[in-house]
Amino acid sequence: MSARLAALVPATLLGRPRDAPPRAGAVSWDAGRAELRCGVEELSPTVDPCLEVDGVDWVLDEHLLNAESTARLTTYGRRPATQFTYHGPREDVGGYLVSLRNAVRTAPGTGHKCLSLDEVG
Repeated sequence: MSARLAALVPATLLGRPRDAPPRAGAVSWDAGRAELRCGVEELSPTVDPCLEVDGVDWVLDEHLLNAESTARLTTYGRRPATQFTYHGPREDVGGYLVSLRNAVRTAPGTGHKCLSLDEVG
């Protein structure tokens, strides 16, 4: 995990404490229920759902969500890419992504943005 990103990662995430010590390239909260990893492989264009949260595009791994009820979202259009994985109630994910936005925005944008099907067709 880059020093800039690590410096901006919150000590608590929606009231849940950060785990110590962090793994190389990752930070987790709430005994590993929420994890942020930096330097993951950038995504190619995909039909998986994409959402924009406060200026950061995230792609949801729909297969993993359906198979294991685990939310895994990867930034789109940022280098290096960052991945957030959460095991818990789906309604918490949006709040987590908002809380992480300042840290994730430290990764430079590549100019690629998520597009809706209306914009493609």
